[in-house]
Amino acid sequence: MPVSTSPRWLSLMADTVTSPDRWNLRPIIAPIAIAIFVGAVFSLLQLPYFEGAWIWFALACAVLGPLALLAWLVKRLARLINAVARRTWRRAASQLISLAIAPPLVAIALWHGTYVHFAFSYPYYLWQVMQPPDAGTKPTSFYWSGAGFVGTPQTDRWLVYDPTEETAARPNLSRDEEDPTVVYEVQHLIGRFYLVQRHQP
Repeated sequence: MPVSTSPRWLSLMADTVTSPDRWNLRPIIAPIAIAIFVGAVFSLLQLPYFEGAWIWFALACAVLGPLALLAWLVKRLARLINAVARRTWRRAASQLISLAIAPPLVAIALWHGTYVHFAFSYPYYLWQVMQPPDAGTKPTSFYWSGAGFVGTPQTDRWLVYDPTEETAARPNLSRDEEDPTVVYEVQHLIGRFYLVQRHQP
């Protein structure tokens, strides 16, 4: 039985060169996962017991997160160029689609990091609303950050615990009686917790 004398690295290189031309959108998972993680970290900063070393961890995420996304972008561009040069069009199209859909998906993932935050912090919020003497019989709200700049639309969000039917009875979209340009959006999360968003143009 003949034994191959070619170095292992040569066979690995040959496998890479002759890899099949096929669709592969799995690389899009990495930037979405990074964005969800970073979004959840910054959302958790709203909790009062996350301070000190946790602040430095969040700052590290603020630096390393964009660097990781940049490294992913450079790698995808290199793979795209390589696929075009080798005329493996399915691989090239996969890289191009990944690059095109990554920015909006990353933005959505960053925004939904707060839902990950809520999933992990649910016991904390439940404990908070049960602390007062009324033991969760009155509505309680937690400010959940805002987005927007001067001259651009502004959105503020609150996590609301409401044991009454008032928040549940509000329509999904309603206008402020004092300022008709302001729109409130109510979304049920779990149990008696709601996400209330205030959109202002």
